[in-house]
Amino acid sequence: MKKFLYLLLASVFAFSFTSCSDNDDDAQTGGNGNGAASVVDAIVGEYRSLMVTTLKEMPGDPTRSEGTVKISNAGNGKINVEIPQLAFGSMVIPSVTVTELEVSEEKGAYTFSKEENSSVNVEGEQKNYAIKFSGKINADGSYEFNEEMKYGKMPFTVVVKYTKYSELAMVEGTYSSLMVTTLKEMPADPMKSKGDVKIAIMEGNRLNITLPEYTFNNMVLPSIQLTEVEAEVADGTYAFSKDVKGSVEVNGEQKDYTVKFSGKVNADGSYEFNEEMKYGKMPFTLQIRYTQYSEAAFVAGTYATEIEATFKENPAMGVILSGKYNLKFDIQAPNKVTVSFPEMQSGKMVVPPLTLKDVTVKEENGVYSLTGSYEGEEEGSGKKVSMKFEGSVNADGSYKFNEELKYGTMPFTFVIDYKPQTK
Repeated sequence: MKKFLYLLLASVFAFSFTSCSDNDDDAQTGGNGNGAASVVDAIVGEYRSLMVTTLKEMPGDPTRSEGTVKISNAGNGKINVEIPQLAFGSMVIPSVTVTELEVSEEKGAYTFSKEENSSVNVEGEQKNYAIKFSGKINADGSYEFNEEMKYGKMPFTVVVKYTKYSELAMVEGTYSSLMVTTLKEMPADPMKSKGDVKIAIMEGNRLNITLPEYTFNNMVLPSIQLTEVEAEVADGTYAFSKDVKGSVEVNGEQKDYTVKFSGKVNADGSYEFNEEMKYGKMPFTLQIRYTQYSEAAFVAGTYATEIEATFKENPAMGVILSGKYNLKFDIQAPNKVTVSFPEMQSGKMVVPPLTLKDVTVKEENGVYSLTGSYEGEEEGSGKKVSMKFEGSVNADGSYKFNEELKYGTMPFTFVIDYKPQTK
């Protein structure tokens, strides 16, 4: 759910929790326990929080982490709010303090908000930032803080939601997943699809896991719920598993199923879930691997292709090169891949293996379109290269690609069509 946000949000620093009060019941709100605290004194303290982070301009799966928000008395019935630092690969947004927020109280609930433009000194350099911060602390001690921040010259806005921390809260949420399916009894090329795995916290610190509905060869497998799943936590990694036998009603008929499910959510937010499912009377077992979905993840992999190449300047010559070649797509960003092309030879002309970066992937109605181009020199040899690539990958795994290539001093342009190898 989070892995690709980590390409931008490489890590979010963890924070520690300490109480400003000797009374554990008052730790989250900073109250003194005597019922006579002022409005400000009632909420002064440190709030150990679950931080859910997204980018405003690039909606996607959130990043979850642990952090502490510190509220202090600013005097004159106002508060200061210190928020933690964030790290984006090599860019670090330092901890900043929003100052002098006014606090309102109604029926035991405290609210406050402020927009602020300021700057912070980072290694001797002043960095500007704009922040919107709001919060509500309820009479029962629950709370929610919301932050929007734009820092320095970064082209996006960080959105952070803070709520009360618990260990299992770190894994609660919806995991938009790439589902890679194979048959246990009949190993073959995998099928790709996307679906949401939902994890909720139940009473007793157990999990309720909802697996998505899934279509396999025109057979619809219903959504399955796994209840009271126990989780083990070690070094920030959450592991859980459960075997279930049950039945579900489909069109008035009870269908039996057997599910073996296991999962791991890592401290950096990456995850992998694995499912084995036998459903109804089907004679095989589905094996499904769930990992972070992105457009790039869907098309990533090696494609065993057959090619036909012609000359763009003289198509009447017909096919001048054919054969079986592999194309490899590697994830570069959530919506970009790097395409690796094989060595090709036509007569005495040899085109070495080439790589095309920044190929954009865009999904619409289950079709993943790819486009990319390059004009320049080949790294190492310095030879001129002109490449244009486009294609599409369908939800059912079928595909077609087309490349235009001019290399070195050759006086013509290859037009190369790629299609799946015939078996």
